[in-house]
Amino acid sequence: MELLKLDSAEVLAYYDHYNWNGYAAVTRNHFAEGYAYYIGCMMDQELLKRILMKALEDAGIKNIVKEEFPVIVRKGINDFGKSVWFYLNYSEKEQMALYEGSDGGDVLTGESVKYQDNISIPAWGVRMIEG
Repeated sequence: MELLKLDSAEVLAYYDHYNWNGYAAVTRNHFAEGYAYYIGCMMDQELLKRILMKALEDAGIKNIVKEEFPVIVRKGINDFGKSVWFYLNYSEKEQMALYEGSDGGDVLTGESVKYQDNISIPAWGVRMIEG
């Protein structure tokens, strides 16, 4: 825990404690062409997620993927310049996910996949879709 005193930063969260309520817990400060975030405390997962989503938004990074653990989604570019989406299932149960890429095909199975198709990912499995 850090007790932050402000100079030019914007306070995103204060401590909710009678002794520390005058101190900032999380700040954001404009720096060069972006923002610097300072997190000086522990917090619950939901608040941390909101702060990180705001930081991504400030950086111009879109969150187009709705899936959360146990489904992890990654996107890359292959040697042919095409997007490849990786859907990894870190659970013992089959999972469903919404495909957010362009129409394409599963690299492993050859199955056609269209934008916004619901795809199944086998237990402890992966889907690799080029599209």
